[in-house]
Amino acid sequence: MSAILEVKDVNELGLSYSPLHPTIGAEVEGVDLSQPISDEVRDDIKTALLKYKVLFFRNQSVNRRQHLDFAKRFGKIYTPPYPADRLVDVDGEPGLHLIGSDPNQKAFYESQRRPGIPYDGYHSDTNWRIVPSWGAILRAVNVPPVGGGLLHDLGKLLLLQVSGIDYQKLAPEVLTQPDRAFVHEREVLGFDHAVLAGHVLDSWKIPGGVAEVVAWHHQPGRAFEHGAELGLGVALVRIANRLDCRMQAHPELDEAFIAELMQDGSVSYTGYQETVLRAMWPKLREAAQQMTGELVQ
Repeated sequence: MSAILEVKDVNELGLSYSPLHPTIGAEVEGVDLSQPISDEVRDDIKTALLKYKVLFFRNQSVNRRQHLDFAKRFGKIYTPPYPADRLVDVDGEPGLHLIGSDPNQKAFYESQRRPGIPYDGYHSDTNWRIVPSWGAILRAVNVPPVGGGLLHDLGKLLLLQVSGIDYQKLAPEVLTQPDRAFVHEREVLGFDHAVLAGHVLDSWKIPGGVAEVVAWHHQPGRAFEHGAELGLGVALVRIANRLDCRMQAHPELDEAFIAELMQDGSVSYTGYQETVLRAMWPKLREAAQQMTGELVQ
């Protein structure tokens, strides 16, 4: 019998920080956030946050009162000027901001906004302030078992905020056919969301391989010619895009779609076989349904 023992460095306060990436993020152990923390522990956590940029506290059982009390240990709480349904008072004290996809919350929020401005209930930041808040503490309550695939469309999310393109007014075929919106962006703006996202990720010091996949995911020919991990990454992103779009419209296995997908250059590049795609379909459908169900709770 063999065993692997993971030894973590624990400091004099009983805290350990495990980096999750060479550039950003670390997991914290050794603190119970449901209990008050000392000044020394607070300062140690703040120092780690400045070093790692993002900290994760897993397996914590924290209510709203404890969440707010922990946040207050790091400074004055800023209450953003959002509609009342997104703000929560704790024992009469403001400071918590709801982020989610509750249908009633979405309807109310859209009624408070200018026509044509989409719901952004998943969004929270204070970077627009002259003196932005130095940090934020997010408590995950309902978390989908799968998801987090928006990184490659980061540029599109940015364009929704700052460009004059109204994607909702584009013809359906522009939105549903691969690379059509990408071409439209270049015609209107002179650049596209993929390249924009690549530059942003590079400025965030995300590893170059990830930034390149994002920047080139609408230029498969160029990526496949380059080959290596870049070509494979672009191929997988493009396959995932098509599968996600199909799952939203028609979750049942469609032989015509499988046949069409097999003609896609990305599938050919990865070497996926038709039998593999068929076998994967039930799991893909189950994962999509689970994620959709979680997001609308």
